[in-house]
Amino acid sequence: MYNTLKAKLFDLQRERIINYLETLQDFIVILLCVGLFTAMVIRVGELFFSLVHPVQFQLVTADILFVLIMLELFRLLIIYLQKRQISVAVAVEVSIVSILREVIVRGVLELRDVQIIAVGILLIILGGMLLIPTLEEHITQKIEQSMETKHVLEAERQSARRANSQPSPLSQGNVLEIAAAREEEVHNIIKHKGS
Repeated sequence: MYNTLKAKLFDLQRERIINYLETLQDFIVILLCVGLFTAMVIRVGELFFSLVHPVQFQLVTADILFVLIMLELFRLLIIYLQKRQISVAVAVEVSIVSILREVIVRGVLELRDVQIIAVGILLIILGGMLLIPTLEEHITQKIEQSMETKHVLEAERQSARRANSQPSPLSQGNVLEIAAAREEEVHNIIKHKGS
């Protein structure tokens, strides 16, 4: 009994420490959000003032992309505060925009062939990472629809078997025709739901 009481007390203390650390972590993330927001406002102000002077396309584009990167990072922190998890999709988007910003700042003509190929491969991989969750969700929906159709058809076949415990050859053919027609109806309903 003493050991179980001691274990419960230890678990309670550990839980309290974890709650304090999570609160501290939230406070740090909130400070980062405030800092990022302030930096974005300052950067946008500088961007508008730089448009008064002769415009250098590369620098203006780089500044705009930098603001977009900060905006995505801000969104990543907000999602973390809401869900307590890092959104991989947003992190990948930030990576893609960061790579494109560096290419624009340096200029494509100044990059070596190997660097251009490496950047292209990296962008393809990151783009694929963005598509994986979408494809996974689509495949999961198709599997669920297929399983749903299978269960409905199986239930109809079982009810038809119960209704006709001793079917004659003629009535068995009717049951199969009804089941086939019902199967087609279910497929049509699923098609309409999917589109």
